[in-house]
Formats: sequence, structure tokens, C-alpha cells
Amino acid sequence: MTVTRFVMRAGAALLLVAAAMAEITKENGVLVLTDDNFDEALEANPNGLLVEMYAPWCGHCKALTPEYEAAAKELEPKGFSIAKLDATEHTQAAEKYEVQGFPTIKYIIGKGGKVLDYNGGRTSADIVSYVVKKSGPATIALDSKDAIDKFAEQADAVVVGFFSDAASAGATTFSGVATGMDDFSFGLVTDAAVAKAFGASDNSVVVLKKYDEGKAELSVTADTTGEEVTEFINVYSLRLFTRFSPESARSIFGGSVNVHALFFAKEVEGDLLATVTESATANRGKMLFVHIPPEEERVAEFFGIEEKDMPTMVIADMQQGIKKYLFEGTLDKASITSFISDFQAGNLKPSLKSEEPADEDLAKPVKVIKGKSFESIVVNSEASVFVEFYAPWCGHCKALEPKWDEVAQKLEGDKSVVIAKMDATANEVDHPGVDVQGFPTLLFFPAGDKSNPVTYEGEREVDFLLKFVKENAKSAAPDVKDEL
Repeated sequence: MTVTRFVMRAGAALLLVAAAMAEITKENGVLVLTDDNFDEALEANPNGLLVEMYAPWCGHCKALTPEYEAAAKELEPKGFSIAKLDATEHTQAAEKYEVQGFPTIKYIIGKGGKVLDYNGGRTSADIVSYVVKKSGPATIALDSKDAIDKFAEQADAVVVGFFSDAASAGATTFSGVATGMDDFSFGLVTDAAVAKAFGASDNSVVVLKKYDEGKAELSVTADTTGEEVTEFINVYSLRLFTRFSPESARSIFGGSVNVHALFFAKEVEGDLLATVTESATANRGKMLFVHIPPEEERVAEFFGIEEKDMPTMVIADMQQGIKKYLFEGTLDKASITSFISDFQAGNLKPSLKSEEPADEDLAKPVKVIKGKSFESIVVNSEASVFVEFYAPWCGHCKALEPKWDEVAQKLEGDKSVVIAKMDATANEVDHPGVDVQGFPTLLFFPAGDKSNPVTYEGEREVDFLLKFVKENAKSAAPDVKDEL
């Protein structure tokens, strides 16, 4: 082969490579990926690439689009890219990255590298913060008071560590926390003079925020754990009194504080706001105080609150399942303080939704349980009770209904077993082992041991359900009407 022909072929090959690379186009600042160019995009972004895997028909994906595109445009001048893949068309990549729903967002570090699920917020600010954090060092060096001030301006809340000895145990702990927390930007000051000028103590972690008291400081020793630093950041980065919205829901319900004081009101202002703020300050880290405006109808409906009831409050205890305590009376300083104190002392009983029991509830083979009749039908019964907790709108529940009826009919002559159902959207119970997280939930309450229900997780077919009843009943059930 002549040198000329070799050069021509090599040039042609380079042109083909360039053409292939050029196929990674952009739409409103977002890289458009395909099965063919996916790996090339990863190679071009070795420090990591955030990829949204979407379906064109997906409502959540459509809602995310403007925020995702805004993030792409903000990231571009910083030297970062984000990408998207139509997972319904480019199924090879979708299968490789185990896309189960839409949108699925993953941060992929190089071809064949580490893959991280993105579980952050859905605003452009959340996305930008995540990408900058993941693509760069865990902490940003800050060498002056002005640098700290500018750093604090970039988000509603940032975290700064002040450690003059960057190799100390406290500094190492802080760096580990910074690496593991994606929701915040972390700065590091190693000059004691800068810490003094800023008004912070050496060996401390400070949350700087644009609300409430402005900053909160934690003294860090060699014995301070990463869990303690993380808990401090999570607690003190939250507003004392947070307004519920789709954007704030993740920080409210995804945090470490599992007891919430929910105030249902059009506005919380004046004396009421002062009282709420005082209570929130006194209970920081123990209770989260949240404002639920009337437009959040689904939240109000879940807690059984109507607009005519407002203003009112509910304490939601989510430490184990969810228990609701409804306030009665007029909201003022004395009543709010007393209500919270009674809850903390264990003097309140959970508020439970219930339809009114009726005579026809027991007329058919499948007994109908209401919240108020749960104790009489289930707890006080000498029989074992197999209960379906369902939702009227649930497709799986509708498919189970004729089979559940058949199971009840086959066992109708057996006095040792009761087959029942309860609409769990309209009725609630406070009973050990009852924690309905999805529909249908099937729980078997054995005779003589009603506090330890057995969850049915088998096939929802008549034969399997009957076999389960026989295996779990305290006293063996007699032969049913038909053979298994």
C-alpha cells in the first residue's frame, strides 16, 4: 500500500469517526442520546454524565422537561453537559441500565464505570447543584470571607466546614459527609484567620441559609461521627416552618424528622405564626412544622380535613407506619402548646377514619369491616380472620374480588375462619402488624394471636388462597365445599 493510499484511508476513517461523534446533537442544550452514540457520550464525559431516560408520552417526563433544559443551559458555561434518551425507541441502552419506569435518571461515570441513581429534586437548581457536586471535588476551597459570602449566595442553604488542620479527624469526617450528601454544596475553610473573620469557630460545621436565623453551627471533635454531622445538616437546613408544595415534599417527607405538626390554613400569620415559630424552635429536631394551604386538596383529604375545618392542625407520627392526631378547638398559644405536650407525653389517641357500620356488612360470605367494627369482627372474634385491605379504584383489587368471593363461599360453613374486606381509603385501624402500604394487602389474623397477622404474598388464585388459610388457621379447617 502506498503512503498516499494509507493517508487517504486514514483520513477517511477519521472523517467517519468525526461524523459519528457529530451525531450527538443537542436539543435546547440537552445532549440527545441513542443506542449508537451512548458510549461515545460517556467517553466524552469521563467525570460523569447525567442521563434522563424518558418516554415521550410520560406526564412526569413532560413536566421535568423545562427544568431539565434550564439546567442544561445553566451548566453549559460551567463546562458540564446533561443528556436524555428516548427509552421507548433506544431499548438497548434502556435494558442495559434497567429502566423500569419514567423518568429514570442516572449519573454514569464513564463507559463501564459506576452508575448512580439520581434521587434528587426535579428543579433546575437541584439538577445543577447535583451535577456540579458530582463532577467536581466533594468540597470547594474557600480562602476568604468574600469567598464564603459568594459561595453562600448560590443556594438557599450551603454547608461550610472550618478546619485549620485539613488532615484532622473532624476534617476527614466532614469530607466523608460531603461526598455522601448530594443535596448540598460544601465549602472548606482551612485558614483559622478566615474562620475568625467570618465569625465561625475552628473545627466546626456551619449551615448557611437565606431564611430563619441565617446560620447554625456544630462544634466537631475527633469523636463526632458522620451520622451526627449528617443529622445536624438535615435538621438545620430545614425551615422552621415549611410551606408544603410538590417541590418541598421531598425534603419534608424524606428527612430524618418523622413527626410532623401540620397546620391546615389559608395563611399562617400574626399571633398564630409567632406561636408556631416559637413551638418549632422549641421542638427542632423532634418535630417538623409544616403549613398545608387549601389548594393542597389531596393532602387535606388524606388527613380528613375540609376547608371549613381550617385553620386547624394535625400531628402526623410516621415513626412506625402513620398515626394521625387531630386537633380540636381554637388555635392559640395555650391550646397548641398543650396539644403538642399531650402528644409527647403519650396522652393522645390516634384519630382514625371510619365509615359507619351497617347491618348488611355481615350479610354476605365476605364480611365488610369498617374502622369502628374492626375490633368486634377481627380482634374479639374467636375465629381466624383473613382480611383484604383494598382501594375502590385499584385494578388489582377489582381483579381479586370474584376470587375473594369464591374463597368466602367455599369456607362459608367453617365457623373457625372469617373472610372479610375493608376499604382502606375510607377506614383506618391502629393495630399491631397492620401497615397498609399498597393495594390489595392481605392479612391473616390467626385465632388466639390477633396481634401477629400473617401477610399473604402468594398467587391471588382461589386454590392458593384456600391452601394458605388451611396452613395458617390455628385449628384445622374442615373440608371446603370443593376439593382443592
